[in-house]
Amino acid sequence: MSTAVEPIVDPHANAVAFPTLSGADLAALQPLGKKVRYEDGQVIFRAGDADIDMFVVESGAIDILNPADGDKLIVQHTPGQFSGDIDLLTRRPVIVTAVANGPTTVLRVPNARLREVLNKVPSLSEKMLLAIQERRRMLLSGGTLGMKVVGPGKCRDTTAVREFLFKNFVPFNWYDSDTDAGKQLMADWGSPKKKDS
Repeated sequence: MSTAVEPIVDPHANAVAFPTLSGADLAALQPLGKKVRYEDGQVIFRAGDADIDMFVVESGAIDILNPADGDKLIVQHTPGQFSGDIDLLTRRPVIVTAVANGPTTVLRVPNARLREVLNKVPSLSEKMLLAIQERRRMLLSGGTLGMKVVGPGKCRDTTAVREFLFKNFVPFNWYDSDTDAGKQLMADWGSPKKKDS
């Protein structure tokens, strides 16, 4: 799968965002989830899915891909790590895709039981809450994830769209349509349409 590709985020560089769960944490999760096996390259969840479950890697790995940027590898979760960011709790549609890297076994904890995890396992609850918030912060500050919004900087409609996305915690990157990057994105999307001669 993506073993030779460098991820955008190094999970070893930030233990808060990407903790490895302890044996006690994993034991506490076992009765709340079920073991699921995935083949190499099999999609675990896709961008746009809502109410996704938490996936804890037991063996193999999960590659988290950015569909808004040509499926670039964002991060790879290895044994003892779990997938998900703030969307785990908000139950909003996710903005990334997860794919098994090699034969992968995970503990799948249903989304409906995540509140139970947070209430019954305080040590794990703290790790999870800090991790999912830090992951979203890292991704937003990196400017690599989310929707691409292109429009004039002084346009009321562009400002309204940006404010709506911001207030609803939807990750996005804004490109002024007067900049080279904004013009390139618009050209890539076929705008403005070329007139027939």
